[in-house]
Amino acid sequence: MMQVRALAKSLRETVGAIGLIGFLWVVSVVGIFVYAAISPPPPQLSPESLAEEQARREHVRERRDWEKQRANRIAELGAELKNLGYDVTVQEDNGDRITITSAEFSRTDERVRFLALLRGKHSPMVGPCDFNIDRVRLRSGWFGFSEVYELNCFSIRMANL
Repeated sequence: MMQVRALAKSLRETVGAIGLIGFLWVVSVVGIFVYAAISPPPPQLSPESLAEEQARREHVRERRDWEKQRANRIAELGAELKNLGYDVTVQEDNGDRITITSAEFSRTDERVRFLALLRGKHSPMVGPCDFNIDRVRLRSGWFGFSEVYELNCFSIRMANL
């Protein structure tokens, strides 16, 4: 009991000398050193697991680069379609499909003409086809027409050689 009283008196004197904020700072610094002293060392990885970890990181980096290039190609497709005079928005839908939205797609003749452009000789879909996008959803607004069409990327690539 005497030791607890002595410790409490020592703490009161310390807090009084350096202030509460200074005391809390000292306690946090001491806590960091204590934690560092009692924490176990990090596990040593075997050469095989180091190689696996490096391969996994490389795969993640390549996948991130691939997804960035894919997003750029889709953005380029939207810009190219706008340059051709179409009032469209192009969005990623899922892994093998993009969505192209335009108010003009409610009319069948506009849809057919647009699909002929996408599947034709000078198709702007060559870039996205390189990233395994082989289907396109044409949509005319949120509640209007919406349907998915196959693109046949092999034919598009062969026509653009």
